[in-house]
Amino acid sequence: MRRPGRRIVRSSVADGDVFFSSNVHEDAMLARSLVFFAVMSVLVAPLAVRAGSPPTSAPTAIDGSRDAGALDGRIASVDYAANTMRVEVRGHGLLTFSIEPTTPITALDGGNAMMIDLKPRAHVVIQSNRTGDRYVAQNIKIVK
Repeated sequence: MRRPGRRIVRSSVADGDVFFSSNVHEDAMLARSLVFFAVMSVLVAPLAVRAGSPPTSAPTAIDGSRDAGALDGRIASVDYAANTMRVEVRGHGLLTFSIEPTTPITALDGGNAMMIDLKPRAHVVIQSNRTGDRYVAQNIKIVK
């Protein structure tokens, strides 16, 4: 005889038939609990991430460098032998940028350029990283 609130679930196995019994109320409670925890994890997770994040304005790389952002200015001089250029940046003064061999340089027409194309008085936008007082160009775009 079956009691109210119980159901019989039948499952077939290779050896023969097996019967399982479960409580309908337990299934409903489990479903409600899963929904509750799913909703809470969606609501609470962003708060936990925000609380644990440091209050820095720019991320720090493994080597201690920080993203200096986009700086624009006019090239004052280029030292092709040392792979550096000095740029007069508004609000920052004269800054020296190291240029790596892998640093992409974009020409006025949008094509690729080389370090030899960087000339004094050219207007450039530079994405760079900063370690202490040293700036390393990550991307250079000639704009004028």
